[in-house]
Amino acid sequence: YPNWFRIKYTTAVANLKKNAKKLTTPYDLHETLLDLIDVAQLNKEILRERSMRLENAETVPRGISLFLPISDNRTCSSAGINDHWCTCHQTRNIPTNSSQVRRAADRLVKHINSLLHQFPQCAELQLYQIMSAREESLTFETSVAIRDFTVTIETTPGRALFEATVRYNANTRWPSIVGTISRINLYGDQSRCVS
Repeated sequence: YPNWFRIKYTTAVANLKKNAKKLTTPYDLHETLLDLIDVAQLNKEILRERSMRLENAETVPRGISLFLPISDNRTCSSAGINDHWCTCHQTRNIPTNSSQVRRAADRLVKHINSLLHQFPQCAELQLYQIMSAREESLTFETSVAIRDFTVTIETTPGRALFEATVRYNANTRWPSIVGTISRINLYGDQSRCVS
């Protein structure tokens, strides 16, 4: 940022520097760019007023200008980031032959087949192999009843590779899909069954 900007908008620049070490999203960048279009929004008094509104808001907006203070307690959930894409997770590889991973992989295939069910021309998929599994944990999460696994599987026919986050609830012993399922290899003409 130019020197004149740092001198004229000291509070905005101070917030920008503090936010460099916080969880931010492209939506925050969008809000920041909107502030740069109307730099009058970066006036110290206006920033103070906007900061107080943000602090007292019942629901936090999805995007927050980087010129406003972003909470140290911001989580992926409060920032609108799906758990599957959250970079706050600490991950560890786990054996693909564990019973929970097998249940997670089976649930994933069942879910994919339920999505394909409306297209009778599509073949029903079968689990061919579990390629990898990682357990995802948040440093601030204390629940041991809920565990998230990111599994990568290969299915037949077609040797399709899929990846998804599956949440396992130890109380109900029921895995569920969290967020979206990613097809991670080329699929050529295989998608014609859904067109």
